[in-house]
Amino acid sequence: MNPAGISAVIITKNEEDHIEACIKSLQGLVDEVIVVDSGSTDKTVSIAEGLGAKVYVKDWEGYGANKNYGADRASRKWILSIDADEVVDEALKQAILEKELHEGTLYLINNITNYCGHWIRYSEWRPAYKFRLYEKANTRWNQRKVHEGLTHQQTPKLEKLPGAMLHYSYTDYDEHLAKTENYARLSAEQWIAEGKRPGMLKRIFGPSVRFIKSYLLNLGFLEGSVGYRISRTNAMQVRKKIQYYDSLKTK
Repeated sequence: MNPAGISAVIITKNEEDHIEACIKSLQGLVDEVIVVDSGSTDKTVSIAEGLGAKVYVKDWEGYGANKNYGADRASRKWILSIDADEVVDEALKQAILEKELHEGTLYLINNITNYCGHWIRYSEWRPAYKFRLYEKANTRWNQRKVHEGLTHQQTPKLEKLPGAMLHYSYTDYDEHLAKTENYARLSAEQWIAEGKRPGMLKRIFGPSVRFIKSYLLNLGFLEGSVGYRISRTNAMQVRKKIQYYDSLKTK
């Protein structure tokens, strides 16, 4: 265990296929695992409890809100935020165990995605550093419906950690499409909540620009057919977000 004291926080709903590997990767690293479940109908809760996690059932209020709920129930000073379909690799585990954590610092962790059995190196899903380890007292997740981020009471120091979180995203394309649909709807709701609207240029060129960015600028073509599928679906999400926006605004 890191001497600074770390609680892991995981938000879940119907994650029985992933939650065991996630929690086991945290064993010997964190002092406690907090699971905030939003009404799973599968074995997620029983698996998590069987592995020693503290499980809280809470209605879904958004990614940031539910992560904050879990952090508020954590007993340790530091929070490691991890998704149910992610695992900590050994290099990251050792880095955190050996790290002296400093107040006023946000720690970034490399996130590497496995898509339908394929590790992604390019496209918009290329390995990227994300804020995952933070002080409970001075840091909160914002209330965005999607793409939530951390806010800090003061301008923090940023530090990257060695190793990675391995993200096992989708096992098939149907699962990817369903998640894309959900994200598009939530993103449209976020637009409305922020008083934003898609302009004419966004409507005409938005999907194409998203595809070009993912497939060409971020070298998604080097992933072959997988890179094309990811880039095409990213473009589709932009189009669907606009469609959801129009539908919600007319209600």
